[in-house]
Amino acid sequence: MLPKNIWIIVLCGLFCVYCSTRTTYRDQVLLHTMRQVEAKALARPSGQLLFEGAMGGMLEKMGDELGDVYSEYVPPSLEQEHRDLLDSRVEGIGVRFDSTAEEGTFKILFPIIDSPAEKAGIQAGDVVLKVDGEETKDLSPLEISKRIRGTAVELTVLHPGEQEPVDI
Repeated sequence: MLPKNIWIIVLCGLFCVYCSTRTTYRDQVLLHTMRQVEAKALARPSGQLLFEGAMGGMLEKMGDELGDVYSEYVPPSLEQEHRDLLDSRVEGIGVRFDSTAEEGTFKILFPIIDSPAEKAGIQAGDVVLKVDGEETKDLSPLEISKRIRGTAVELTVLHPGEQEPVDI
């Protein structure tokens, strides 16, 4: 029985050595910093809050430095909403939208037949400029889609090929 236990201890030791070599110096600094902030900050942030902040900051830096506007951290609490956005799901007013459009742009792919949007005059290719009087240029597609869910909403849209936007 003793030789079997020794082999288990040796294998566990080798596994620990393997795992410790998989972390880089940056990994160790990040973990150490998170632990220090958790332990010594006045507000006592949770590990989840620190992790989400690090992830968001890292991907924001990629956008700023490398021009990568497509990478973003989505916290678990917003994951389903984000999936709906990426899947171009139907929104509350009855439209499918282009989830690949650039930030601050909400382009309607098409209104659903007999939906409130179609009945109100929304057309395929419309670009939503305002939601309830608030400009969409500084909003993400996820934020815009959240704002148009509901029973009543006023949209300012630009129809394809036209110069002047209309309120619907």
